[in-house]
Parts: sequence; C-alpha cells; structure tokens
Amino acid sequence: MGGKHSRDKGHRFERKVAKDLGEVLGREVRRTIQFRGGATEGSDVVAEPFSIECKSYKKLGGLIARAYEQSQGDAKEGFIPIAICKGDRQEPLVTMGYADFLDLVKEWRERGEIQAT
Repeated sequence: MGGKHSRDKGHRFERKVAKDLGEVLGREVRRTIQFRGGATEGSDVVAEPFSIECKSYKKLGGLIARAYEQSQGDAKEGFIPIAICKGDRQEPLVTMGYADFLDLVKEWRERGEIQAT
C-alpha cells in the first residue's frame, strides 16, 4: 500500500473514531491537527479524558492480537473480552473490542462519570 493511500486510510479511521466518540459522549470530538514531517498536536483524537492514537492495519497479528482473540474465545456470554499484556519492564496494555469500549464510555457518561461538555 502506498504512502498516500495509507495516510488516507488512517485519516478515515481517525474521523470514524472521532465521530463515534462524539455520538457516545454527546459532544463534538475532532481529530487533532496532523502535519507530515513529524510536527503534530499530539494524539490523533482527543476526547477528554481520552487521548487516542489511532492505527489501522490490514492485519494486526502479533502477541496482543492473539491474546485478545483468546479472550474472545474464552469469554462467557455477557462478559466483555479483554486482553492485558505486558512486556518486561513495561506498563501493561489493555486491549478490548471497539464496540465494548464505546459501550463503556456511554455507560460512564450516563452515570455522570464523564461530562458531555
């Protein structure tokens, strides 16, 4: 996949994440300004309290994806599959499904734990 095609694919994914989070949070969420050549505002999408880096790949692969796939297979009905993975001397990473994440954010908002403005 060429550079421009990859960037366009990434930008579409960033817009989708911003749109989906905006709908769940009940407020406008936008992508941050990105510049080729390294200078950016930081994360791809900022939706307080979240700072989100968006990556879209043809296939994830790797240990984290395999751990998440295992959690999906092991999760009982009604449970949210989550993989928590850690490298040596690194902070653990939490991986969960996108729809489950949006459901949690919506629930937090409805309980008043995240403000709509």
